[in-house]
Amino acid sequence: MPGSTAILVPGFEGRIIREDGTVVEFIEPGELLLRGKAIALGYFGNEKATKETFLPDGWLRTGDCFKVDEAGRF
Repeated sequence: MPGSTAILVPGFEGRIIREDGTVVEFIEPGELLLRGKAIALGYFGNEKATKETFLPDGWLRTGDCFKVDEAGRF
């Protein structure tokens, strides 16, 4: 679809959150989080960066602002 970036491939989960950590509604912008087996486990030798980027439940904070529609298009 024109204007969209992507859809998630099998094996990945995506979530978009507000600054307070709550999940946004459709078409509401927020930070994109990703989770899946192909995502790195952290930064080698940089525990501080790992803790800032990777949440304990496996979500990766991308730092990118996204929104998603009802069809799952980002």
